[in-house]
Amino acid sequence: MTARRIRVLGTDCPACRRLAGLVRETAEETGLDYDLKEVNDLEELARLGILSVPALEVEGKIVLSGRVPPKPELKELLEN
Repeated sequence: MTARRIRVLGTDCPACRRLAGLVRETAEETGLDYDLKEVNDLEELARLGILSVPALEVEGKIVLSGRVPPKPELKELLEN
């Protein structure tokens, strides 16, 4: 099984760092095989159409933008 590709998209703000940490924590707790990248490049964010940070991309699809979700919601986003 290949690792789930996850990207936290943001500006290295406190909320962006919190989301990245929560992704790591949630993935580890659930035993999810993952590859996490943090993207802080404003040109990349603009290219993706990200207007609110932090944003979360799972397997190439933006699944969340503008907030840090509670852990149960994040778990569902990472697994689906």
